[in-house]
Amino acid sequence: MAFYQEVKQLISDALHAPLCSITNIQQVGGMTNLNFRVTIQDKEFVVRIPGKGTVGMINRVNEFENAMIGYEIGINVKQEYFNKETGLKITAYIDDAESLTRQSARQHENIKQVADILRKLHYSGRVMNNAFDVFAEIELYEHLINQKGGTYLEGYEAARHELFLLKDYYESIPIELAPCHIDPVAGNLIKTRSGTLYLIDWEYSGMCDPLWDVGVFIEECGLSIEEADLFMTSYFQREPTLVERERILLNHIFQDFLWSLWSQVKKADGEDLGAYGDMRLNRAKNKMAQFFEMINGEDVG
Repeated sequence: MAFYQEVKQLISDALHAPLCSITNIQQVGGMTNLNFRVTIQDKEFVVRIPGKGTVGMINRVNEFENAMIGYEIGINVKQEYFNKETGLKITAYIDDAESLTRQSARQHENIKQVADILRKLHYSGRVMNNAFDVFAEIELYEHLINQKGGTYLEGYEAARHELFLLKDYYESIPIELAPCHIDPVAGNLIKTRSGTLYLIDWEYSGMCDPLWDVGVFIEECGLSIEEADLFMTSYFQREPTLVERERILLNHIFQDFLWSLWSQVKKADGEDLGAYGDMRLNRAKNKMAQFFEMINGEDVG
């Protein structure tokens, strides 16, 4: 009960609303942060309180500015309040909307709509002030783990060596950076009954290889081969080239490796995610083997 009183006080201070006007606080889903559905004077809002371990990992100024780009091009909800120091965020609750799930995201209509929304972002011509560099992020997470006295997963060092061999190969491919969301998982896509789709939670956003976003949606929603083909042809508006398929696979590998490391940052902050990190690291290893086989044993070192 005391915790919910603290939440009410945070909201009251942010919106200058009387405590008595803040009612019906319900915690809702979220892996990184604490999220609440809140009623304030008969209007509903979603309140995001940053979770453990996000300090040092997330630049809140970048998040705010990039989320504004998303709102301005019509793919993100309006931010009613955003604290660039603490990361406290309040947005209006969309009454007739619900988050996509791994199952609903795989419906053909939604696959095509997600492809459209990512194209709208990537080809918007907007420039974000920061870049998302997965290798810089890896080094940042390693620094945080070491700083916090955390531990690494078994087999991490060998996997890291192979990953950085792939880094050289990847960076030899000409890539034009674009504004990216970085985390377009099903839970960050909300759809209204009228069919409007929004992409929310821009914490990791920045200029990046746009096929990072494409890879995230395919991987995190568990698209089948046929569904992935539909998504890619909808996104590219043609068949993807061999090089584009390679880039998507490489980004799958980088994503799994990075989020396995992220799990250890969370563990160092006292939040144990169980087998999540091992699953992601093992999948990265398997996909690295798949990639080396895909390029017929070509030496990338």
